[in-house]
Amino acid sequence: MQERGRREVFTSLFGKKDAEKHRATSSFTCKDSEGLHVKAKIDILACMAWHHNMCQSCLDACDVRAISFLGLFRPHINEALCNGCDRCTKLCPSNAIHLYQKEES
Repeated sequence: MQERGRREVFTSLFGKKDAEKHRATSSFTCKDSEGLHVKAKIDILACMAWHHNMCQSCLDACDVRAISFLGLFRPHINEALCNGCDRCTKLCPSNAIHLYQKEES
């Protein structure tokens, strides 16, 4: 059996049009009308990985590699790399990742 990459799996699940739309959003930083940056944050009480379950859905979803794991069970989002694309929030099975607005410093 041939192993497929994340992009092929995503395309097969959601279709080519959605895959291209999500790919296009990864190259910018989301800002709202007031100049605030949108970032993602992990709720460690809801996160499956923080409760020692093998889950890396957010890691697979992040094209800019803003999410890293300390060991197997401690995901962390690097705010400097996060572009607020919202892919990790949509793929998180426990809805443990939320977007919030951060003022630019």
